[in-house]
Amino acid sequence: SVGGKLIFGSNPLKAPTLSPSNICQDATKVLLEAINAEFPANSGKTQPRIVVITSNGIGPYAHAKVPFMLKGMYSWMLDEPHADKEEVEKLLLRAANLPHPDFNPNPSSTASTPTIQRLTLIRPALLTSSAASTKTVRVAETLKGAYSVSRADVGRVLWEECLVGGKWAGEGVTLAY
Repeated sequence: SVGGKLIFGSNPLKAPTLSPSNICQDATKVLLEAINAEFPANSGKTQPRIVVITSNGIGPYAHAKVPFMLKGMYSWMLDEPHADKEEVEKLLLRAANLPHPDFNPNPSSTASTPTIQRLTLIRPALLTSSAASTKTVRVAETLKGAYSVSRADVGRVLWEECLVGGKWAGEGVTLAY
C-alpha cells in the first residue's frame, strides 16, 4: 500500500497538502520501470496482473459523476491526493494502452506494444473504516450516487471478484454501496 498523509495547516480555509506530494505517481514510475526490466516487450514472459486502487472522481469525466454533496470535499480536501492519483492513472492507462475520456482518449496513438498487459484500476467511492457489511457493493465503470464504501468491503470484492474471479482485466471500475 502506498499513500501520503494529509497535512492540515493553521488556516482552516486553506486546503490540506499531501505529504509527500507525489508519492503514488513516484511509486508507479518505479513499478513501470521494474515491469519493463523484468518483462521486456516480446520476451514471452507472462506478466503478473497489476491491480491498482485509486479513487472515484479522478479527472473531469469522473469528477462530474461524483454526488453533488461530495463535490466540495473532493475539490477542496482531496485536491492534492487526487492530483497525485490522476498522474498514476495517466501513467498506467498509457502504459496499458487503454482508453479513458480524460487521460488517454486515443490509445492507439500512444503505444504499439503495451508495457502493462493485465491492468485493473479499482476506483472506490469515499472510503470508510467501518467493518465489512452485508450491503451489496455495486461495481461499474461509473456509478450514480457513489457516496461511500468501506475499505473492508473493497478488499473483499477485490479478492473475490477481481483476483480470484478474474473480472475487470483491462478495465477501470468504481465500487460503492
